[in-house]
Amino acid sequence: MGTTSLTVSMEDYLSFEAPEGTKDELIEGEIVISPSGSPRHALVIKRLVRLLDEMLEGADFEVNSDLSIVLDASNPVSMPRPDAFVMDRRRFLAAAERDVFPAGAPELAVEVVSPGNTKKELLKKIRLYLRHGSSAVWVVYPKTRTTTVWESEDTSREFRNGETVMLPHPLPQLGIRVSEIFSVLP
Repeated sequence: MGTTSLTVSMEDYLSFEAPEGTKDELIEGEIVISPSGSPRHALVIKRLVRLLDEMLEGADFEVNSDLSIVLDASNPVSMPRPDAFVMDRRRFLAAAERDVFPAGAPELAVEVVSPGNTKKELLKKIRLYLRHGSSAVWVVYPKTRTTTVWESEDTSREFRNGETVMLPHPLPQLGIRVSEIFSVLP
C-alpha cells in the first residue's frame, strides 16, 4: 500500500485538530503528526531552555519552546514546531504584539530526538531551517547524550561529554557543555 500525502494551506492547517497526546507540524505543506515526547525528552528541553535563557540574559534574543513558527508562507507552507529555538527578540515581540506565530527562521533551532523520530524526517527539518536562514540547528540525542550541530546542509559535527557546543553567530559567542545539557537525566 502506498503513502498518500495531501498539500494543505496555512488556513487548513490552523483549523486542523491533532489527536490528543500528539504534536503536529506543517512541513512543506504536509501535516506531520508525532507522539508527544517522553519525560526524558521534556527534561532535556526544559534544561536547554533554562541554559539558553541564562546565557542570553540581557541579549537581544528570545528563547522559546514548542511553538510553531512560519518559515515559509508560500506554497508549500512550512510551520515547524522546534523543541526549542532562539530568535531575534524584535521579531518575536512583533509577532506577540499581533498575536500571530513568529515569521522567519530562528537563529538557532533545536530538535530533541525521540524514539519516534526518523532520520529522514530530521534531515528534512534541518534542511528546512537552514534554507530559510537559521545559523545552526542542534539535534540533541538524549539516549546517547550527544548533540549534533548543523551549520550547513552538508556539514555536521557531533559533540560528546567533555565538549562544549558554541552558540552560532549572530548570538553571543558563548558555549554550553554537553554534560550540562544532560545533567537532568537519571
